[in-house]
Amino acid sequence: MTEGNKEITYISLGNLIFDPQNPRLPQEINKSSDQNIIDYMLREANLIELMQSIAENGYFRSEPLLITPENNGMYIVVEGNRRLAALKLLANPDLASVKQNSLKEIIPLKKKDFEKIPCINHNKRDDILDYLGYRHITGVKSWGPLEKARYLQQLFEKNEKSGSTEDNYKTLAKMIGSRANHVGRLLGSLKLYDLANDEAYFNIKIDPSEIDFSILYTAVGFKHIHQYIGLNSPGDVDVKHINRSNFKFIFKCLFGPDKKITDSREISNLNSVIGNRAALEEFKKGMDLSEAIYFTDAPIETFDILLNKATGLLKNARDCLDRINDFDEDPFIEKVRIIENIAKSIRKTLQEEDA
Repeated sequence: MTEGNKEITYISLGNLIFDPQNPRLPQEINKSSDQNIIDYMLREANLIELMQSIAENGYFRSEPLLITPENNGMYIVVEGNRRLAALKLLANPDLASVKQNSLKEIIPLKKKDFEKIPCINHNKRDDILDYLGYRHITGVKSWGPLEKARYLQQLFEKNEKSGSTEDNYKTLAKMIGSRANHVGRLLGSLKLYDLANDEAYFNIKIDPSEIDFSILYTAVGFKHIHQYIGLNSPGDVDVKHINRSNFKFIFKCLFGPDKKITDSREISNLNSVIGNRAALEEFKKGMDLSEAIYFTDAPIETFDILLNKATGLLKNARDCLDRINDFDEDPFIEKVRIIENIAKSIRKTLQEEDA
């Protein structure tokens, strides 16, 4: 079997190493040890199922790994890192520090050892990038938004010309059968994602695997949000334009432990709040997004909405009171006094305006 005019060759498993630029892995995992890479794949990439299939059925020659030569007779696996991890674990399950019980159940199923692995050798990584685009962006094994963005970044660096950034986006878009604005937005979002990583996620206690890149991608597409961050457009990849303080605020809204955005549909409301000075001020003070959005309306409309909401909440409190029998009234009486004073102040102001 061949890929174009390239014949399959068999390489020793011990001479195959993981791709340090694998788009499917977080950067901090790519740059770490084999054990960290394998553990991550065991947790996130359904590696157990793949190992079981290879153990029982063997490794198919029709699925060669795509490799490029490295120093000292080693080869980087550019396409097929998940399969490489499965093969390495079948050969040595001690490489992993997680899911040891599952691994022990699979190893006895192995019908043969995998010493030589079918591969197609390319002279350099760039020779494989076009194929990756066909297979994982327009093909049958589609990547998620983050993986696509990382691949496009590599393709962008390979094909970048002296023309405008927009022209380069158009070139990439033609190569992968997409739109230039989609390509730009993916690359702009990736630049923000990597900046947050470089800033240690602004000291937010967060598991990187819980950061949904598609949420960031969606947010960057809204005009007020990307302008607030300092971007000229969703596809702006120049970090010098970024207002780090404002981006930190947006990032915390999207991914912080007390994050205010819990649904992608709320991003539209966030965009409206960011675009209104009064609403943004209230939001920064700690007001919920669901309430801050009211301040994006005209003042009289906001006032009416808030009064109606307060009336509804007080009616609910009154109805709840009928179901309570024995309790200490004092703390509640004080809260009611505060409500009364606020109501009196509002009525006084309205009467003065009417005079």
